[in-house]
Amino acid sequence: MSKRQRSNFDATFKLQVVQMIRQQSLSVCDVCRDMNLGETAVRRWLKQSDEEAAGRLGLGKPITVEQQRIRQLEVESKQLRGDVDILKSFGLLCPGTGMSYQLVETLTEKASTIATLCRVLSVSRSGYYGSLQHAREAPKVCATSVQRKAE
Repeated sequence: MSKRQRSNFDATFKLQVVQMIRQQSLSVCDVCRDMNLGETAVRRWLKQSDEEAAGRLGLGKPITVEQQRIRQLEVESKQLRGDVDILKSFGLLCPGTGMSYQLVETLTEKASTIATLCRVLSVSRSGYYGSLQHAREAPKVCATSVQRKAE
């Protein structure tokens, strides 16, 4: 007994099938038979399209471009709210506050991952790790400057 592999269709294809049924007044059964699609899936696409047209979120991945954009903006908004919460919890939303790699190190002990903090503070992780390495190195002494100070 072989398992039938599940088909994945992108939102553009789903929308084209829905529009074909709606605009050309074709029956769902005919379209499914001609395109070798499952009737249940196509009916679900039709229902989702109706929901999205009414301004409500449908089930599954959005079909319409507007709903795709809304979902993307919701994800970005959630991420930004998390970033703001981190900054608010440490009183860092004051304009002109100098944020440095040392701040990342301090906040890492209390809040989040280094990757998240570097993203929030708009500094590179490699730069942060470079500053840690630089801080561990012994200061280099210039022989000429030592001689001048001694004179």
